Amino acid sequence: MRADVRCVTVLFLVVAVIPVTNATAKAPRPDFVDLSTRQARLFLERVRRAPGPFSQAVAANYGRLRVMRARSKIGGGDYSVASISGEGTRFTVALSPRALKPGHWGDHMTAHELGHVIINAVFDGAAWVDAFELFGLSGNWHDCFADAGAEGGCVPPDEILADQLAFYATGYSAARSAYRVPPLANRDAFGDLLPRLIGR
Repeated sequence: MRADVRCVTVLFLVVAVIPVTNATAKAPRPDFVDLSTRQARLFLERVRRAPGPFSQAVAANYGRLRVMRARSKIGGGDYSVASISGEGTRFTVALSPRALKPGHWGDHMTAHELGHVIINAVFDGAAWVDAFELFGLSGNWHDCFADAGAEGGCVPPDEILADQLAFYATGYSAARSAYRVPPLANRDAFGDLLPRLIGR
């Protein structure tokens, strides 16, 4: 009779402990508002394929990141928004149908919008200066990259930086966002600098 009691007690403890352990180990994920399972997996795979400094900076913000299908034509359909409230900063990344399909262009645009998340989450003034000092050494650098959508204006600095983060994340130099800014830094050089920029 005592042996039976011991068995019941052991089984009860095992069942009680396992759910708690699993709940503790569960990592945060973005809120995939209306993405299909396949699209969500593609998004996560794109982040995982990026170099460590980029993927880690993005993953650190998963708990406050929403990813959804774009419902407007802003930026060709792809855009990102940072919302600041009493609960802190939250990010929304909206991706066009084209960006949600496999391919280099979709990889680039996803990384570009996630670049905005990194910029808003961790870049300070000194990081901006250091990044653009590196870009200024490039033979592709111009004081003004013409923005076709701004009637003769220049591409905003945050869009230049987001594109450079996308080139770094994907390793593809031929892909372009609507801003048409070319790569402005050697991937290895930017990779050496980025951990310092996001770790300040």
